[in-house]
Amino acid sequence: MGMCCVLPTGKMEMLINARIANLIVTSTLPILGDVDRHMCFRACNGAIVNNIFELESFLQGCSDYDFHYHVNKDHRKNDFATWIRVVIHDELLADKLQDIMDKEEYLRILHRRLEELSEMH
Repeated sequence: MGMCCVLPTGKMEMLINARIANLIVTSTLPILGDVDRHMCFRACNGAIVNNIFELESFLQGCSDYDFHYHVNKDHRKNDFATWIRVVIHDELLADKLQDIMDKEEYLRILHRRLEELSEMH
């Protein structure tokens, strides 16, 4: 038979909240961290992106040509959203970006998601 302990009022809630916070931080680390070097995003201009922070920097500085090479309706592709879904494992962000073809809107959505994830730390 297992041992049972009774925690003072409020202590159980604090313990549960601490465990939830730890789970949130632990679960967001893979999203925010560098990917395996074999899984990095290789852009058409030769740039290499290792995490979503670097993706934001890349998008801020890339040409419209480079952006639309990877994101366009004509070829029905969104390489960044696919990379985010498959490699970064952020389904929420990938879903939001999937149909966005405007670079500035793309950056706004990405930046908002980075802020959300950073606040969880």
